Amino acid sequence: MKLNRNIISLIVAIALGALVVVLVNFYLAKEKKRLALEREKQLGKEVSVVLASGNIPRGAKITNAMVKIGTVREANLQPRTITNLESAIGKVAIADIVSGEQISSTKLMSETSPIAKEKPISGSNLAMKIPSGTRAFTIAIDDISAAGGMIRPNDYVDIIGTFPFTQVVEGKQVTQNVSVTLFQNVLVLAVGRQTGPEETGAAKAGGGNTITFALNLQQVELLNFAQDIGKLKLILRPPLETQTQSIPPVTADILWQQILTQAGMQLPSQPAKQEGPSAMVEIYRGKEKEVVPIE
Repeated sequence: MKLNRNIISLIVAIALGALVVVLVNFYLAKEKKRLALEREKQLGKEVSVVLASGNIPRGAKITNAMVKIGTVREANLQPRTITNLESAIGKVAIADIVSGEQISSTKLMSETSPIAKEKPISGSNLAMKIPSGTRAFTIAIDDISAAGGMIRPNDYVDIIGTFPFTQVVEGKQVTQNVSVTLFQNVLVLAVGRQTGPEETGAAKAGGGNTITFALNLQQVELLNFAQDIGKLKLILRPPLETQTQSIPPVTADILWQQILTQAGMQLPSQPAKQEGPSAMVEIYRGKEKEVVPIE
């Protein structure tokens, strides 16, 4: 009999616990619905709109990758916001659009618009194109050193430099030129031609260009110093080749070694250093004689 009472008490406790859970869930659901209604009353219903997937610079033609469908509350809906992708794709941005911004029809223009034909859109905001964590850094370089002047914005290049390098060899300072790859897979943000009296020397002979790169702060410091002490050249990379590799510096010795190796020859061997003293001297201390080598 006592066992039956314990079982009944357990069953009642479980039932009461389940009832409490049901009541709590019912209350939470009701409260959630009430808050949603209040929110909807304050901000309005959710509306589908076209948003920018990333920063869109002025003058860019809108593609599928640049836009997406999102939702906003009616209270946050911007005037003349586009609500379908078809109304945006293929149009040209006449103003900078930031990532996540609602795209308004007032910021887009058809390529066939008479205004667009009469007044082409150019000069997009460079700051919108700079990748996060990098800075825009500009150098002056002639066409010959810039892949024949064929480099364009959004290309990727490698930057190599030739610098004088001094080291001590057998107690003497020896200076020779060293060619080294400074940076690989660097994004080109902008290319512009120098004009005016400042375009002199090599810039006149080869066509002076200014090229702006996207570099981190440490790379900016290194490139700023490198252009002052040496000569820079750019190597244009294929669009899909993004990997980098470790490349040792090149000196005159390495260059000649490579040339002679390809020709099946060897560098002339250095004369062996003579071992032992070149001369001897006798030193007398009283009756004792000592022979000392002269180095």
